[in-house]
Order: sequence, then structure tokens, then C-alpha cells
Amino acid sequence: MLPIVTCTVDGKCLPVLQASIKAYAPDVPHLIYSPKQETSAKSYDVALKIAFQEYDEVIVCADDLVLTPDSYRLLCEDINNLKAIHGDKLGIVAAHTDFTRYTQNIRYQQAPTDKLEYGKWSWEHECRPVKRLSPIFHYLSKKMYEDTFLPPIEWYSDDVMCEDLNAKGYTHYISRAYVHHAGSQTLGQNTQKLHDDAMPWLIKNRPQYLDLFFGEGARKKMEKKLKIAVYTITKNEEQFIERWAQSAKDADLLLIADTGSTDDTVKIAKENGVTVHDICVTPWRFDHARNSSLMLIPKDYDVCICLDADEVMEPGWREEIERVWVPGETTHLRYKFDWSLGIVFYSEKIHARHGYYWWHSCHEHIRADLRITEVWAHTDFLLITHHPDPTKSRGHYMETLELSVKEDPHCPRNAFYYARELYFHNRYEEAITALDRYLKMPEAVWVNDRCYAMRVLGQCYAALGDQIAAEAWYHKAAAEAPHTREPWVALAKLYYEQHKWAESYGAATRALSIKNKELVYTTEAASWGSLPHDHAAIAAYRLGMTEVAIEQGKLACELDPDDKRLQENLLWYTGEKT
Repeated sequence: MLPIVTCTVDGKCLPVLQASIKAYAPDVPHLIYSPKQETSAKSYDVALKIAFQEYDEVIVCADDLVLTPDSYRLLCEDINNLKAIHGDKLGIVAAHTDFTRYTQNIRYQQAPTDKLEYGKWSWEHECRPVKRLSPIFHYLSKKMYEDTFLPPIEWYSDDVMCEDLNAKGYTHYISRAYVHHAGSQTLGQNTQKLHDDAMPWLIKNRPQYLDLFFGEGARKKMEKKLKIAVYTITKNEEQFIERWAQSAKDADLLLIADTGSTDDTVKIAKENGVTVHDICVTPWRFDHARNSSLMLIPKDYDVCICLDADEVMEPGWREEIERVWVPGETTHLRYKFDWSLGIVFYSEKIHARHGYYWWHSCHEHIRADLRITEVWAHTDFLLITHHPDPTKSRGHYMETLELSVKEDPHCPRNAFYYARELYFHNRYEEAITALDRYLKMPEAVWVNDRCYAMRVLGQCYAALGDQIAAEAWYHKAAAEAPHTREPWVALAKLYYEQHKWAESYGAATRALSIKNKELVYTTEAASWGSLPHDHAAIAAYRLGMTEVAIEQGKLACELDPDDKRLQENLLWYTGEKT
């Protein structure tokens, strides 16, 4: 009597399986294991190794199956008949079912001659040899298991195991036995992700199966190793360049175009395996410098990563790019970028070697040639982080931004950056004029940028002492992008400074009601930290809402435990300090 082995994680469907075994195979040992490993394949590997210590043959049964009265009997009969033919070279013998690949799925007619007979296809009444199958309520011998292994991947593990056994002379069969497959969907239904997650292992460990699984030519296409270059422009970056190079060392080429360093940037770069070229861009503009560096990358490279000297590649970056980038198809990659100060957004500075160029003299961005068809890839993996030098001068930004606005007067992006730069330089009246011009541009349609511009207008007016205008612009910003916290936090702060406690409390609580932090550059870390809780607590305390003040004060302290002022405020709220 062959025991039934089940490996389960959450066991949602297990009671139904157990009931069907008790009803239709009551005398059969049912061995249940729950080893929680990284993948289901690894979990089953642990379970089977334990089972094979006692038994030489087992029937493996998933926890989301339901047996019928004949499932166990028919499978065992087929196994015994097939063993007489194949001996110890009998491979996997699996039941057919209603939720699996088409070759053993009762929803499919397998051949034109198949007919429906009393609700069943004629093929269901015979054993059929197959090259690959899904192990659904299936026979497995200890010898067979010792001749193969369960790959550590969720998808395609069945195909790999079957093909490995085929190569050793085993023959697999679909049995006459049927089981209902409830399908708990433990792996989820994101088939593209399951496919993508399995591909690196297949390409590395079973490349001989790629054409078989995915069609002629798949192996050649998938095995093509990407040539990846990481490039940048530098000038006096000796404090960063070694870290830069070490983080990107898995690239096939590290290249910098140096624009006149007088420190040890070039020396350190060369010591770290970086290819260095000297370039001269006069008058200075960022796009010409970046295009010069891009031109220095050999033409046979597939992927180019523009990585500033104060940025680093995160561990695992190459594997992730190779996972999502389809050679010969993908041209541009969108990825997570940590700008620092709690701001994370999607960036787009990873691109194909050909068909791209940099545009704008300042705040330049990569742009596709109109003669190519862009094919985007996307990853939620954090690939690059920014570690800026706060002492670095921004003096050249103003001149190049002015030039950029003159060269491309209809570009809302640089119109806003120029206006913001004026604000950074405390040129508030000029900033207000530039921001007003930006908001009136027909091309200025992205609500997050428009909201940001309106917040900067509020800050300009506040700096000029016009709190009424500041308040009006913060309200306009909130109306422009009601899904963002930032304008409400700005209002809470403005009202706090005016001692308008009810208004400050209302604005702070409105900000806190917004839970979704978008991954865009226009977010402000302070709005998602302790600040809105702090304003809510102070205002509540001033309004006599002591319990609310304590609650919000505690939340502020939890988010910023090193802030002494927050801790002292909490003592006031609780009455421990008077």
C-alpha cells in the first residue's frame, strides 16, 4: 500500500483533502509535512527526504486536491501495470484533473478522434505516455527521486524534473485516475512574475531546455549576455569615485569623462579599473558633457547606466537588470531611485547604447531619437541610491538653467526648475514671476509638478511676509493634487506660526488622512515623518484636546525618537512638565 505524502504551508484546503482520503482511501497512511522553506519545491524536498527514509515508493498529493472514489485505486492499478513494462525506469505517473496544463486537463480534447462519453473524454479511460506533465496526485519512487532533484524555482520545476528523468531513460504517464484540483493559488496569479523569477535559474542551470520550453531560437536569444556600461562625467570627485567604482564593479565597463579634475579623481579611478577620458566642454553645459561620455562607450554594448559620482549601485543590480531587460527588444528601464532625505521615486537613466541622447543644458534628461521605437522595462527593485555632498556648489545651475529656458521655451520641466532655482537663491519676486509663467504654460499638465510649484509660490510669499497670499497658494496646491500631503503640512505650519490652532489642527489631520506616499520626486520626507503629527499634537494641546495631543505626540516621538523637543512636548501634554 503506497502512502500518500502531502506538504502544506497554510493548509487552507487540507481539511477537504483529508475528508476525501478518509472517505475513499481510509486505510492508506497519509503523511503530512509542513517545512516552511523559501519555495514550495524546497519544502517538498524536505518532506520527501523524510518520507523516503521509511518508504521506497509514495504518492505525492498537493493539499488542494479532492479525491474521487476511484482516484487512489486507479492510480495504483496503473502503477502496477506500468511497472511490469518499465521496471525501475517507470517515471512519474500522475492523475488527470480539471486545473492543470492542457495535456492532462479534462477541459481539453487531446486529439480530433477524442469523443465525449457520458461527460468524459475518451482519452480519460487510458494511460498515456508523455514527455512532461504536472505532478498532480502522482507516483514517485525513491530511486527516481535520487536520480533527479526538485529545482528551487516555482514555475517550470515540473518540466525540468521530467526532462532530467527523460534523459535517464524514465517514461512518464498520465493515469486513468482523476482528482479534483481546487487550486489554492499559493503562488498567486501573476504569471509574468513567476516566469521572470524562474528564467535566471533556467538560463544558468538548464539552458539545453530553453528551445524545448519556449520555441526554437529561445536559447540563443536568452543566453546572450548583456554588455553593460556604467558611465559618468567628473570633476574633482576624489571623495566619491572609489565608492562609485566598487558599487558598479559588476559592469563590463566603467567609464568616466573627466572635465578637468585637479584632485586625485583620475588617479583613484584608474586604480579601481575605470576607463578615463579627458574631455573639454566650453561653455559648460551638462548635456554636451554627458553626450560626449556616451559617445565613448563602444558600439557593441547593450545597456548604459548613467551613474553620477555621488550615486551608488545597490547589491544585486546586475541580476535584476538581466532579469527584466530583453536583449534585442528593451531600450529603456524604469527603476527605483533613492534620492536621499526619505525621497524615493522612479528614475529612467538606464538606456540602450543606441538611439538615445541627453538634452538640456541643466537638469538634463535622456531622450529617445524619434526614429527608434522605445520598449520599456520596469522594476520595483531599488537599483541606485544617492549620497550627495551638501557642501557642493550649485553656482553654475542658474546660468545653465537660464540658457535651457531660452533654448526650449515650451519645456515646462526646465521652466519649473528655473523658477525653483530662483527661490533657492532667495530671489523671491523673480521666482514668483517665473512660477506664474510656468503655471500658465499649456504644456504644464502634471499635477504633482503644478502642486509643487504652487507650494513654492506659497513659500515665496511667506518669505516676503505676505501670509494671506501664502495661504491662498497652499490651498490651491491642495486642490491641484488632493492626493498629496505636502500642501496640507505647509498649511499646518503656516497656521501654527499664526497661532491659528483650529486651522492648524484641521490641516495636520487632513494631511495624516492621506496614507499613500507616491514614488515621485515632488514628495517631501518631512510630510511623511513626525512633522504632521507634531503639528496635530501642538494644536490639539492648545485647543484643550489633551488625549489627542498625547496620542499624536507619541506618534511623533516614535517617528523621530532622537528629537529632544518632541520628547519635551510630550511631557507637557502628559502633565509631567508644567
